[in-house]
Amino acid sequence: MKRIFFLLLILVQVGFSSSAEAQKYKFRYYPEANLYYDIKSRQFIYNDNGTWVRGVAVPSSVVRLGEPVILSSNIRDIYYDNHLHRDAYQSGTYDPYWPKSAASLGIPQGYLPSTGECRLWFPDRPYDQQPEIGDCGAIGNNVPAGAWVLERRNRNKLIIEKYSRTKDGMVKEVRHYNLN
Repeated sequence: MKRIFFLLLILVQVGFSSSAEAQKYKFRYYPEANLYYDIKSRQFIYNDNGTWVRGVAVPSSVVRLGEPVILSSNIRDIYYDNHLHRDAYQSGTYDPYWPKSAASLGIPQGYLPSTGECRLWFPDRPYDQQPEIGDCGAIGNNVPAGAWVLERRNRNKLIIEKYSRTKDGMVKEVRHYNLN
């Protein structure tokens, strides 16, 4: 009887632990308006007199959203890191990890992946010490903090995913560049 009880207890505990896996949340952050859009719930998240509010529409005080930055997080309340997002993405600031154009990325043409391929890139390493170009599925798994994933969807478009570690886990930011 005791064995059955302990076996049931273990099964219940395993069931609870498997459902507690980290869930990824994706957001669009609009630096110009300093607000978020929760892609899954289809809600805007904005600061209303010191309180973060969720709503289906942009507040009337917002005149222009501007260009979004894609963020993913392990926490639903992304605004806890708003001070970091404001500092990193406010308009007019220089961010060496997010150049304004593909030409200013500092990656020679010969090191960019071909159409349909990806490359893991470390911005602080010399060109000849970069990993080889390869399959996007394999490269996208276990990307270390500080690395970029370069993906060439077509001959004119380069997508860069930048991975960084925060107190809440790994964050992936995405930028799109035209190569023409």
